[in-house]
Amino acid sequence: MGRWVVPLLFTATAVSATSNMIFKKIDVQMGAVGSDDDVRIKICDLSKCCTTKELSNTFGSEWKAKKLETWDGSDLGNCSSILFDDKLSSIEVTILKALSKKDALEVTSMVLSGQIGSDKKKVQMFKCGSYKFSNKDAQKSNFCLNENSSPKTTTATTKRPPVTTKRPVASSATSNMIFKKIDVQMGAVGSDDDIRIRICDLSKCCTTKKLSNLIGSEWKAKKLETWDGSDLGNCSSILFNDKLSSIEVSILKALSKKDALEVTSMVLSAQVGSDKKKVQTFKCGSYRFSAKDEQKSNFCLNEKSSPKATTTKKPTVTTKRPVAKASSGLPNLLIKKINVQVGAVGTDDDVTMKICDLKRCCTTSKLSHTLSTEWVKNKLESWDGRKLGNCSDILFSSGAASIEVSVIKTNKKKKPLEITSIVLEASPSSDKKKTEKFKCGTYKFGASDTQKSNFCLNENAAKTGTQSRTTPAEYKVNNVVVQMGDDGTNDDVSLEICNAKSALKCCDTGKLSGLLSNDWSKNDKETWKNKDLGLCKTTTFDACKGFDVAVKKKSGKDSLKVSTITLEVADKNDAKKTQKFVCSSYNVGASDTIKRNSCTLDSSSTLSCPKTSSLTTRRPSATTKRTVPPPRPSSGPVTGKPPLFSDSENIILKGFEVQVGGGTNDGTKDTVTAKICSADKKTCCETPQLSKRSGNNWVRNGNVTLPGTSLGLCKDKVFKTKARTTISNLLETNLVLTLNRIGKDGMRLESFYLDAETAVGSQKRRFKCGKIAVELSNKGTKECYAQFPKKSVQTPRKPATTTRPPFRSGSG
Repeated sequence: MGRWVVPLLFTATAVSATSNMIFKKIDVQMGAVGSDDDVRIKICDLSKCCTTKELSNTFGSEWKAKKLETWDGSDLGNCSSILFDDKLSSIEVTILKALSKKDALEVTSMVLSGQIGSDKKKVQMFKCGSYKFSNKDAQKSNFCLNENSSPKTTTATTKRPPVTTKRPVASSATSNMIFKKIDVQMGAVGSDDDIRIRICDLSKCCTTKKLSNLIGSEWKAKKLETWDGSDLGNCSSILFNDKLSSIEVSILKALSKKDALEVTSMVLSAQVGSDKKKVQTFKCGSYRFSAKDEQKSNFCLNEKSSPKATTTKKPTVTTKRPVAKASSGLPNLLIKKINVQVGAVGTDDDVTMKICDLKRCCTTSKLSHTLSTEWVKNKLESWDGRKLGNCSDILFSSGAASIEVSVIKTNKKKKPLEITSIVLEASPSSDKKKTEKFKCGTYKFGASDTQKSNFCLNENAAKTGTQSRTTPAEYKVNNVVVQMGDDGTNDDVSLEICNAKSALKCCDTGKLSGLLSNDWSKNDKETWKNKDLGLCKTTTFDACKGFDVAVKKKSGKDSLKVSTITLEVADKNDAKKTQKFVCSSYNVGASDTIKRNSCTLDSSSTLSCPKTSSLTTRRPSATTKRTVPPPRPSSGPVTGKPPLFSDSENIILKGFEVQVGGGTNDGTKDTVTAKICSADKKTCCETPQLSKRSGNNWVRNGNVTLPGTSLGLCKDKVFKTKARTTISNLLETNLVLTLNRIGKDGMRLESFYLDAETAVGSQKRRFKCGKIAVELSNKGTKECYAQFPKKSVQTPRKPATTTRPPFRSGSG
């Protein structure tokens, strides 16, 4: 019978690696489709490759549907003798299939085992995702991850001097970020050619599947395309560093139709760790293909990147501006000057700049000199006055954490351009002596590129306090006891355990299920021991900061009620010292994917926590003022040591903004209403039928903007919110949206935003709810989130009056 050929390509680089690893075994789990074509496997790193023999059995069939195949010994060809680096974090594995039979093929997973040195017990395993071949495909590749890779080893990998300036990687980054979604805004020219997208950092790349829709066309002019799930191919399984400041994103276009193509912008969304709320966004510029072009690349910037080196420059800045007008977000900032450092490539094309925040944009005049040349290589250019166009008149929000700056270049001369850095200087209209600087990264133009964009960071943005703290009370989770309510579920359930109000210290248990028991049944009591807790079995927490626990499950038809979850934790250094924290009342709807509650210290436990942070030791006289603090319960440790920022605020609902999906059945003529609730469900409001006075509402591909006047009881409704710290050191707060549809017509929404502002200071809060489907159940619920920079609430030092009640002891 015929066989296939599988090439395995290792492209991840190892740091301080030694070539002493030999591959000993390849386990292949077949999917629902087998093949009679010839198959091999090829394995490569950056400097070498090996190829297996034709993988076939002497006395039996191979590559059969649902079968587990194991290949070792002489089957591996020269892969059993070529040495690879033993510190590889990932490899690219390609399956090569002959087309003699022209069969399709499906592989569910693949595991490669490599032996280090002569010790047979030292084995590293590389796990690959799925491979799907059509009958015409001859090759498919995946990046396979070393399951023994540890984020700790990455600290040594930062010693790769400027190998290239293309793909900057932040130091001390951990590989725990997976790409979840790619949004592509098409330009004026579409294409019928097959298209894929490749994403690369310095050490690895991943490639999506062919991006096409089963029902409906794709890559059409002016259309907004969204690709996620299985469309992302191995990009949905390969881990990238979560501190990347930028990535290289290439569009790969087949030339079967030889069409031109224009993409205006692209946004990649990546999830950090197991928390779906921890999302990083990479924004790319435009891509323009001629009919003969097969590939175009851009460097896409992480919009949450923040330079931290500036935090030590002005340690007292935050105490000087506790209630500055800048924090109110009012538009009072004028752009005064733009400094541009041109790189090694200048241009003769005309250049302008566009500056935007969330609400407004301005554009400069053509940036040129009357009596001298401009945009010359390695030259420092400064633009001010009338050259700034309407950017010298339009007011931006003072104190903004970042703004978007686009460089726009004509294509008359078709010259490339390289910009090393851009610095914008701006001053509040009320105080021209104060200056805010926004620093941008690099811009690189090809000869045919017309626009590149960057997010530029405010170097004066408020920094969080870096005061030293006492040694944390480090505890590990020994057991998790779950008391079910009167509603069980058959869905897979996991728990996320975090220090209270923090996304920086979290772990995920993975699916919690027993081999022989019916888990998560109503009124059942389940005890999960440390060995069952996945990543949480080794994670340590500061118990004095308290705990939040989230119940996570897939959206389905099954709801779930949990009466209590009890965390039994033990001191890391003394296992006899144990504490119990109890989290109560989880009501998880069928369409809900996560419910988070705070836990309290059980009355049977006593936890000794530091009375204050080291901040108070600076002013010993302040402790004498603490004579009549309000009484606090013994469960005080759950509040831990309070942050240096206000973590709660009242917000006022102002309106909705909705983008209806573009599919055939995405719009609806049914009556639609909404219910908005605070995260704890204690405050809710319901709207009347959501519709504008004029126009056709909820139509396919339509935009619906609903002001407060159309929201009924939700107009100017006040919600109390509590913020938690994200992994990018922003604050994040939540509201819960439920859409109700009356009728038989389904509805799918591409995006839903809740527009709000703070009750104090009128700062804008925009809650992103994402995609929502309201179909068979006539109801859809999503948790919406808004992120914003921290603002200091420290007051100027007044030693004689500082009672500082917010910094009371967590233990009461």
